[in-house]
Amino acid sequence: MTQPSSTPLNVNYSITGNAVAGTNYTSPYAGASGVLTLASTQTSATVAVTLPAGNTAPNFTQALQFNFENGNYFSYALNPLITLTNSLDAEPPTTNLQIHYDATSIVSSSGSISQWTDLSGNSNNATQSGGSEPSLGTGASPVLPTSSTVVMNGTGDHMTIASATNINSGGPYTGKTITIAFVTGSDVTRTQILYAQGTSTYGLNIYIQSGNIYANGWQTSGTTWGPVYVSSAVQTNTYYIFTLVFSSSAGTIAAYKSGSLVGSSTGAKSLTGAGSENCLGGCIGSTLLANSTVISNISSSTCLNSQPCQYGGTMLEFYYYNTALTALQVEGHHNFLFTKETQNVASIAATGLSVTNEQSGSVPKAFKVTLRSPTASALTINYTVDSSSTAVSGTDYSALSGSVTIPAGYASAYIPVTLLDDTGAASNKTLQLDLSSSSNYAVSSTAANASITIVNENSYTPPNLLAWFNVPQSLTFSNNLVTNWADLATATCTHPINAFQTTSGQIPVFQSSNIGIIFDGMSMFNINSNTCIDNVSGGISQRSFVMVFQTGNDITTPQVLYAQGNATSGLNIVISGGYVTLTAYASGWNQYTSAPISANALIGSLFQYSSGGYLEIGFQSSAGSQSSQSSGTTGGSIPALSNNGIGIGGVSAGAKFYSQASSAYVTVPNSPTNVDFLTAGTTVYELIIMNNTIMSTGGTLLSDMQTYIQNKYPSL
Repeated sequence: MTQPSSTPLNVNYSITGNAVAGTNYTSPYAGASGVLTLASTQTSATVAVTLPAGNTAPNFTQALQFNFENGNYFSYALNPLITLTNSLDAEPPTTNLQIHYDATSIVSSSGSISQWTDLSGNSNNATQSGGSEPSLGTGASPVLPTSSTVVMNGTGDHMTIASATNINSGGPYTGKTITIAFVTGSDVTRTQILYAQGTSTYGLNIYIQSGNIYANGWQTSGTTWGPVYVSSAVQTNTYYIFTLVFSSSAGTIAAYKSGSLVGSSTGAKSLTGAGSENCLGGCIGSTLLANSTVISNISSSTCLNSQPCQYGGTMLEFYYYNTALTALQVEGHHNFLFTKETQNVASIAATGLSVTNEQSGSVPKAFKVTLRSPTASALTINYTVDSSSTAVSGTDYSALSGSVTIPAGYASAYIPVTLLDDTGAASNKTLQLDLSSSSNYAVSSTAANASITIVNENSYTPPNLLAWFNVPQSLTFSNNLVTNWADLATATCTHPINAFQTTSGQIPVFQSSNIGIIFDGMSMFNINSNTCIDNVSGGISQRSFVMVFQTGNDITTPQVLYAQGNATSGLNIVISGGYVTLTAYASGWNQYTSAPISANALIGSLFQYSSGGYLEIGFQSSAGSQSSQSSGTTGGSIPALSNNGIGIGGVSAGAKFYSQASSAYVTVPNSPTNVDFLTAGTTVYELIIMNNTIMSTGGTLLSDMQTYIQNKYPSL
């Protein structure tokens, strides 16, 4: 800020992006709504984001996006992006590099590969002719479709590398590092040689057998040792980076898979050199397996178990070093390859709360399209509407553009959907989007499509409805400050009964990032006393509330979600001490019931009061389901509460409630003079007030309500 404010200002924000909270960073408000308060004397404040040291897992560049929402009479210019890089994500070392093949060095004709050219400068090319050539691939999930790949059929395809002093015929060798980036085929049970050098007397190999990949070394003449091997499980049709590290000084064979050390075995000694061919995918010569089985002819149809031992899958890159790289070098190399080969893989997901009902109007973040890491330049992702969608363009939603652009430096973007109110429809509709492939990106095999349910408001009306507050179609706001939340009910009483707030500093905020109203600990809504809800002739004998809300970080401090009444009689819903509590009281009696809740959890709750003093709570949440019921018969009808008013997010005219934080009934004045009891960091999506006991009645009344909530809020 350029100058301090005369009153404290609350800045509402959330953290999103493809950086993983708890792995790539830690923050008090990771992945959830947060509130940053600037005191009246402050012009700035900070959000602490901690980056853990020693994160060596395969970790492509990560994006950490801060999303700010407008606050009380101020707005934000931009949402800053932080790019997190791993210190190991560097180019692989070139010292002692003897062979390097990648997508740029494949030589092919009519789809057959005759040579994989060595980029190290040592001319150790892999070649093939005579009908055993691998096929040219144009991408294998999850790699970039623009990457050329080497595809081997598993029955005869392979490539040979001529004997050379810097690979196998020199020696003795004290260190080797061999790295292969590949995608397995549909079979990982059959024995398949990915790489082999030497013979059954001495050598190194990497192979798949019985669902495992092996890194193996041996010498059975002269100074004998081995086989010394490490194995790790692999799955079919899956991308891996695998490294064998041989070190005679350490006396080990070590193996790394997809960025992590998977094992190390001792007993290795120096490796004598002798002339023999080296191979990718299986050669004519022999080799030795970890169980000391000798394969005399890899290409024979009776190589092992009456099957050939050639590799059936895809190879992307190959590196061969004449030294044992360190663990950090190997892990960094894996990180580099992972980023290089998988960054432009697009996936799509529905954003859960962003889609509510057909009256929502413009939903700016209905679908989210994500890449595995930010791109250096803007990337346009194409999509189509799936033919299975029951929603109709122009009737249920406005026509979609068919593409979304992810800006340079970002890893995600949103597809907005404008929902249309189809008053003639009587059922919910689905809208499914399918990502389309392109030469500029690959489409995730597991997240290529996503769907949303457009809930038809005309298809369900809550029973015995007194008031119905919904987001966002019934809001009046400016700069995201909500001054009026309109009641959607149209019967039973004189309507509308609106929730409102116009006092500076007390106005709740519409949070467009997840389509909800956030209460920042200084804001609340008021509802005037009315004959529908609180000023009821003869008193209040029954009441049910449905509230869909998301808790903030603080679920300990007493915070009022809903309150009607005064210090003498009333009914309210309060968060305190890790519980949500329903309290009813009048002259001479108090009654409450509580259910535990979690921080930062989406909750679809049902609260019930009956004049016999029975209170019930039941809810389904993103953290699980809970229920509770008061025991005892103390209580009765709550007298008419004329001119006391109702509060959402705070107390309008005084209240008494049972506080789990202090294990006692607490009396508080109205919230504008007691901000300690205002709701902080909680987002509210819907409030339904009914004149019934829906939980006790059960049957279709309860099941219809539960179905409505579950369909409308699929994240529950």
